[in-house]
Amino acid sequence: MPRCFTKAEVMATDSGSVSKTVDFGVDEGDLTLSVVLSDFSVTANIDYGLIKGLKTAEAKVTFQDESKVEYKSEHYSTTIQLGSIELGLGSTPLTVKISVAVNFGIDGEATLVYTSQVAASVGYKSGSGLSKSIDNNDSSLDYDAEVTVTAEPTIKAELRCLSVGIVNVKVTSGLVAVTTQDVEILGDNPACTDVYVYVPLKWAVNEDSCLMVNISSKLKYSATVWDSDSSEITMNLHWEDGVRVEECTRTEAVETESVDEDGEPYDEYNLFDFDEIVFYVIEVKSQKIYLSEGESSTVGITVVPDGYSAREFVYSAEDPSVCSVSNGTVTALSPGSTTIEISTPDGLCKVYVAVVVEMEYNDTSGFESL
Repeated sequence: MPRCFTKAEVMATDSGSVSKTVDFGVDEGDLTLSVVLSDFSVTANIDYGLIKGLKTAEAKVTFQDESKVEYKSEHYSTTIQLGSIELGLGSTPLTVKISVAVNFGIDGEATLVYTSQVAASVGYKSGSGLSKSIDNNDSSLDYDAEVTVTAEPTIKAELRCLSVGIVNVKVTSGLVAVTTQDVEILGDNPACTDVYVYVPLKWAVNEDSCLMVNISSKLKYSATVWDSDSSEITMNLHWEDGVRVEECTRTEAVETESVDEDGEPYDEYNLFDFDEIVFYVIEVKSQKIYLSEGESSTVGITVVPDGYSAREFVYSAEDPSVCSVSNGTVTALSPGSTTIEISTPDGLCKVYVAVVVEMEYNDTSGFESL
């Protein structure tokens, strides 16, 4: 598995969380892959009655995503978990967890850059059911390859309240390029290579367990918005004897269609053997820890991703002058606030916990008790 990285610069407000950039990627050997989310924002409106349960829940996720891939290989396919990051929504008890994974398959050499603006909205109101919408705008595509390639980032956003999942949205986009070749063994016509490029778009609401699903299984939804036949973003590229040309110069032009040998439309899962993307998660009992100077507390781990052990988690404090952390035990050192990162040894799964060390209260009123 390639070694991945996650970077983020975050600003927060009471109504939502806005990130300048969240950069997920891998840069190792022949593979350079990055998925950058910019202008990322989440807005949420939750009305949860302790007795009557969830009344309303609205969440909107918007981001400008940019996917870059450079690679050279002989028929290689894998699913890469790029990691996750959890952001607090201002002073509210709400958090949003962003996870990214990529279905990546290639047979040759390719360089591509794909960008788009995505906005996905989900709403629930007691008695009215589920409302949903997705938009994908301002898309652009820069592709240079002579091969079959699939690079599909899947971005998942989960809105949580006090560590309880309220709603989750998963969006899959990216690029699929299908290569067809026609070589005339006898004759003077050039060997033709055609590449049909399209952008898929799929999304799912509440695919993972959450509060909405606990209310009703009807509050789940999934759909393919664009496939090889209906994509709004396509390219047709043509090579002759290894040289790219604008139009076919054959005596009899070769018509290529985006169908497989059985006449069925190409689908990226027919080109490469991908399993459905499943995100690994670390869950903690509380996103915030309040301590007094010298006091200690243990981070409560409630969910450990498959294949890992909580004993091997790596803990680090952003500001070690505020607190120290060792094997899950946090010790307050001086007044202030910081963030603790908890991750698996390979860095694929991460969660963040805020730590606030409160200043000792000194009574200067002069009041003396009886």
